[in-house]
Amino acid sequence: MVGDSDTHPVLAQVLEHRDSIMAVIVAMSQDLAGSEDIFQETMLEIARGKERLDEVRDPVNWAKGVARNMVRRHWDAAKRTPTPVEQEALEYLAEIAQEEPDEDVWDRKRRGLRTCVEQLSERNRELFLTRYGRNFKGPKLAKAIGMRVGSLRTTLIRVRRFLRECIRAQIARASPRDADE
Repeated sequence: MVGDSDTHPVLAQVLEHRDSIMAVIVAMSQDLAGSEDIFQETMLEIARGKERLDEVRDPVNWAKGVARNMVRRHWDAAKRTPTPVEQEALEYLAEIAQEEPDEDVWDRKRRGLRTCVEQLSERNRELFLTRYGRNFKGPKLAKAIGMRVGSLRTTLIRVRRFLRECIRAQIARASPRDADE
């Protein structure tokens, strides 16, 4: 689509910033598996309104707003309404993702996550990948992993804490090197 000669410049610009738009979608939806579908729906929605594209002043932020609306539609279609506190937190995460000035931050975080997941024990890696890769939750996740729900929650808290600290360390180590390159 980007290489097409008839691709609108705004669409091309939006596609160049795919990672930052995906960051908004993932932050709001908390659904890694469904985020790609939501991104595709976002692009379709943008393409449907192509007559408005010439009026768009900031295409990337506009596309992020469309993405936020598409996540809300996703919630509605799934008959899942986040609690007000949850929605506020997800909106806050999306705002942070939307305001992120450095596109490379998301790439560094993704690389850091990959490195850190590899450092998990085999059991914790399986737990993490089943929870977030296959989107299993609660009793279904506990059964799949062979753990009690209470133990599962405690273990997930520890795994997420480890990953958060590990990713921060990975980024801190990578940042000075990236600046020199």
